[in-house]
Formats: sequence, C-alpha cells, structure tokens
Amino acid sequence: MIAHPDPIADDRARIPERVREFFRAGGLLEQACVHEPFAFEIRPQQMVMADAVAQAILTPGHLAVEAGTGVGKTFAYLAPLIFLALEKQEPVAVSTHTINLQEQIVFRDIPFLKKHLGVDFEAVLCKGRQNYLCRRRLDRARQMSGDLFHKAQERDLDRIRRWADVTEDGSLSDFTGEGEEQPASDVWSQVCSEQDNCLGRRCPHGARCFLMQARSRAFEADILILNHHLFFSDLALRQSGAGLLPGFKTLVLDEAHCLEATAGEHLGLRLSQAGIEHWLRRLYVPESGKGLLAALKESDLAHAVSRVWDDVERFFLEIKRWACLPGLRSPDREALRDGVGAGKDTRRVVGAPLDVPVALGERLTAVIHQIDRRGASLEDPDVKAELKSITRRGRELRDSLDVFLTQSQANQVYWIECEGVRRKQFVLYSAPIEVGPILETMLFPQFQSVILTSATLAVAGGRNPVISDQLSAVGERRTKDATSPRSGASGHLAPGADVEEQRTDNISPLSYFRKRVGAAHCRELVVGSPFDYSRQMRVYLAGDMPDPAKESAFVESAGGAISFFVRKSRGRAFVLFTSAEMMKTLAARLRSSLEAEGLMLIVQGEGTPRHRMLDAFKRNGSAVLFGLASFWMGVDVRGEALSNVIIVRLPFAVPDEPVTKARLDRIREQGGDPFRDYSLPEAILRFRQGVGRLIRTATDEGMIAVLDPRIVSRWYGRHFLNAIPECPVEIISVSGEP
Repeated sequence: MIAHPDPIADDRARIPERVREFFRAGGLLEQACVHEPFAFEIRPQQMVMADAVAQAILTPGHLAVEAGTGVGKTFAYLAPLIFLALEKQEPVAVSTHTINLQEQIVFRDIPFLKKHLGVDFEAVLCKGRQNYLCRRRLDRARQMSGDLFHKAQERDLDRIRRWADVTEDGSLSDFTGEGEEQPASDVWSQVCSEQDNCLGRRCPHGARCFLMQARSRAFEADILILNHHLFFSDLALRQSGAGLLPGFKTLVLDEAHCLEATAGEHLGLRLSQAGIEHWLRRLYVPESGKGLLAALKESDLAHAVSRVWDDVERFFLEIKRWACLPGLRSPDREALRDGVGAGKDTRRVVGAPLDVPVALGERLTAVIHQIDRRGASLEDPDVKAELKSITRRGRELRDSLDVFLTQSQANQVYWIECEGVRRKQFVLYSAPIEVGPILETMLFPQFQSVILTSATLAVAGGRNPVISDQLSAVGERRTKDATSPRSGASGHLAPGADVEEQRTDNISPLSYFRKRVGAAHCRELVVGSPFDYSRQMRVYLAGDMPDPAKESAFVESAGGAISFFVRKSRGRAFVLFTSAEMMKTLAARLRSSLEAEGLMLIVQGEGTPRHRMLDAFKRNGSAVLFGLASFWMGVDVRGEALSNVIIVRLPFAVPDEPVTKARLDRIREQGGDPFRDYSLPEAILRFRQGVGRLIRTATDEGMIAVLDPRIVSRWYGRHFLNAIPECPVEIISVSGEP
C-alpha cells in the first residue's frame, strides 16, 4: 500500500516556521512596525518563547514560561496559538487574571495581529453568564416591580430598561461603559441570565438573547479571551457536562503567578449573612413585604421565609459569640485581602466541627422543599424557571453551610472573618491547604496543552543550580564594598551573625511554582528581560535601619528613610508596605511634610478604589502612593510618573493568616522546613513582583530602595538580592534623616 502524506499534519509542522517568519528580522512584525508609533526591536527572548510555545502546542504538552518584562509574551503565545487554531479548526483559549491585561489583548494585541499576522481569524472576549441581561426576566421584573422593588430599586430597573433598548451586547460592562453607575446588585440579580432560569429555545426572546448571541460568537471564534475566574467556573461546570464555553484543548494561563490563589478561591467556600439575605430578598422581605412570594400571593411560604430571616440573624449572632472577634479596624473585603485591618482581631480559625444551637440548615432545607413543591404545581414557565433558579442557589448555600459546620472536606482550612465598613458581618471561609494535587488531576488532564506564563514565576537564588553560576557572580559583585553617594563612606553586605546551612537540592528555576500548581511534570523555560537594567535601574539598601522586630524604632527610622528617598526622586514614588498599621502611622506622620514640598500623598485604605488611586497617581506626575498587597503586582505605570519604588519591609506572609498557617503546619508535619520551603520562596516571589513595578519600558529609569536591613544582615538576604535584575546596588546610610 502506498502511504500518502497527511497534508494537515504537514501544515501543522510548518507552524514553527511561520512563527519564526513573523518574528525574525525583516519579518512581518518588523514590516508592520514601520507604520506604527513605536520602533521595532528584535527581541531574541520573544523568538525563543514563541518557538517554545509552538513546539509545546504541537507536541502537545504542558509548558511553564517565565518571560521577563519587555519580552512581549502576549505576541509570543498569540501568534502560534492563532496558527494552531486555524490549522486544527478548533478554538484555543487565553485566560488572564487582571482586566488590564485582558483589555490589552482584546483592544491592542488582537487588532494588531489581525492586521499584520497574514491570516484571517476571529477572537472573542468571553464573560460569565450573569454578566448578561435576560430580556425575559426584565419583562417579568417590570410586570412585578411593585411587589419586587422599592422606589430606588425601581429607578434602577427603569435605567436598565432604557439601556436594554440601545445596548448591542447586553453585558454589564457595556452598561457601566456608558458612564452609568452600576445598578444595585439586588436589581441586577432579578434581570440577569442564570443557569437554571433559562427557557432556551422556548424563550420568546430567543432570537434576541444577548447570552445566546455571545455564545454564538464564541462558538465561531478561533481565540477565546477570558479571565481566571470564568475559566475555573467553567472548568467546574465541565465536570458535570454543563460548560458554558466552547470546548477547547489548548489553553494559555497568563499571569500564572495568581493561579494558586484564584484556584483556592474556587475550590473553597465563602458564606456570609449578606449572601444568604441576598438570596432571601428574591423570595420575600418581611420589612417591606416585597419579593416574588408577595407577587405570587404565597402568604404561608412568605411566613416560612420570614422565619429563615430570623434564623439567619440568630445563627450569625452565635457565630460572632463563638469567634469573640471585636471586629475593630475591619474594613471591606478588598482591603482585607490587602491586609488593611486584617489580624488576630478580625479572624479566627475553626479547628473542629462547630455545634451552633441554631438549626439554620434544617430551616433552609424545609423552605427549599416547599419552594420545589410549589414550583412543580405551577404552569407559568417564567415563574417555574425563577423558582428553579432560586432553589438551586438555596441548595448551594445550605451545602456550603453544612460543609463548614461539619468540616466534611479534607485538605481544607476553615475560619471565620469579620468584614465590613458600614455594617460589620461575620463570614465563613474555607480554602484548600494544598491546591497543587487538586489541579494536577482537575486541570491538566483535561487539556492537550496548557501554557503557564508570567513575568514572575522563578524563585531565584543559589539553590537553583541551573542559574547558580550567574547568581554567584551577581552575589560576588554585590558583596564588594559600595560607596555611599551621601556620606562618602563605604558599606558592604555583611553576612550577619546567623549562617545559612548549605543545601544542594537539584531544583530547577520553576520547580517551586510548578509544585504549587500541580504542574510537576510540566516542561519549563525562563527567558530574561531585554531591558538594560544596568543603565535603567539602581538599587539602594538602607544599611543602618533598625531590625523590623524592634517595631517602634523601625517605624521611626522608616519615616526619615521614606522622606529621604522620596526627595531623592522628587516624589514619583510607590511606597510598598506589608503592614496596614505601619502604613497608616507613617502616612499620618509624613503627610504634612510631603504636602509642604508640593507632593500629593495617596494612601490605600482611605476609601478610594485602587483604580482611582492609580489614575490620580498617573495624572499628578509627582505623587507619592502608599500601597499594600494589590500594588505589589498587576500595576503598570509607564514613564516618569513612577521613578522610585520603596520597599519598606521584606514581604513575608503573616504566619497566623489561616491558609498560610495551615500550609506551614502541613510542611512541618511532613518533615519539611516551613521557612525555607514556603515562607522564603513566597516572599521572594512577592519581592520580585514589587521590584517589577519600576521598569515597564525600555526608556523607563528609576531606583529601588529597600529599607529592611535583613536584606544585608541575614543569610536569606542574598536570595532577595539575587532576585533583583543585574544593576548597580549600593548600601546607603539614612540615619539622621528628619
């Protein structure tokens, strides 16, 4: 028999060649940039990454890539992905953590590639179901508005109705994109699309359904752009055969340094009094007499729901008593994630099943059963669908409550946290202690190829033999005396009193990351930044600062050091903190002196959302921003507006934070070293992210100032130093600064 060549296989084999043709000198990318506002530069790192991605998706196999800032990693994975999608005639997906990167891909990178890659393809931004307006539910809500809403909510409903007549895609982002304030969540939840509240082909609005139109575009697309939260939600739905997105076998997870945390949120639970009350409001609100049951004239069922309201109040009062949390200094949830007010007075770990003397779960079960029975007896398909959706959500709440109280899920840590500004509430949480083993079976086997990428995945340091020669040279350079430009005195990197025990583990640069996310058998690649850090960046180490353990002395000295370095850069500075209390103290202490010098001070946790803080910082041009965890990563300020990043303390995680403590305990139980095996690498990764805020383009210049003296006095300090790109490093005296 004569064997005939497979033309499809031949076309796929040419993908690496087509990728190289695009990126090479004189190739399509360079030709395209002739007419663009930025100059083209050949970046070998970009070509290496693009080739590695092409090989991985063709093999197929999984690949982890650290691509330094400036590599152009989105082009490096998008080009081979697009070629593959067209050759295989099946979609591929790209998932990001932040809206900023998602918007960059959708509104900048994709249009550029559609114009210059030399092939025709379609890309679609995918959103979760509840982002879309349901016309049928809107009609029902308007008909029942008198029974469902009070006056302010009716005004929101009217705004949604007017918008529904003009919107093209029917998504919530389109509503807010027109400059409108987002409608109240209680109103939007009555009109948005829901999984169990969809009539499908039986819907009278089927031809005009915003969700179905979006799904149709997604099923016709070659590239799907989504975020990690939607990806994990859809991945869970896939397990039950109910996925919303088209099936895809090739996936890029960008900003993969956030993967463990995002997966942990989806694999754990969060249950609050406000969340249960939000569900109850859809049924009945005793104070106002509003709700679906009022519209249906179901007085007996409404009375049963009223008793659930009482039980919810009593249940969380018992939770508050058990936890004994005063809730002082407890701000909103976003601030808590950043460490504002988080501490022993706002959370308590639940180490054993809880026996709460309020049978809330039983009451929920009874009401859900009653709603089920009532729904089965109805003929109106709209109301039946509404009740079906309500009971599904009710079961989710009841099951979460049962899991928390019984602690029935292994490998989880359970805790109670106090949150809220205007209204304090106690929230029940759980999260997996180890995410890696779960993702190893849940994520990677579902796809032919998963590409994990970020600018910060590697834990640099002497324990990584692959790069040990380079790091040894860097370490030697940094341990030489450095002259202080202020005093003329010389400083050196002292080893400190404690000495590191030598370890010779044969570990690759990304092994720590791969283990954390269950990608132990994934291939890896590290490509450095094309930026000239030796010219663009300088690092100052405040060598005469007190040890942070002496908190009052450290805070006192930190104020003078921050003032000194801020004056050195004429403002234009991020000051990154790990402690909200220290940040508040120093902000109060320095505000007047900074403002006297004409420097605007922007402080996180004072009620301004992060994106508005960032906008104000960029507009001002010489501002000083005091920030916590969310400013250490995912923030992109280009140009002179950010010329100085001051790291107040090395970013070690708070050891009594529930998930951190559980992970440290687990490592200790398994015979490991919690500090070396978790605390140190996590701190180094966060440190690298903080340092990475400074240089975002080839023309940026600036300085990094590290105020924590442990970077020069402790054995582990050299690991942080080795994580800094090659650039001048100086120890500088800041004592005596006002």
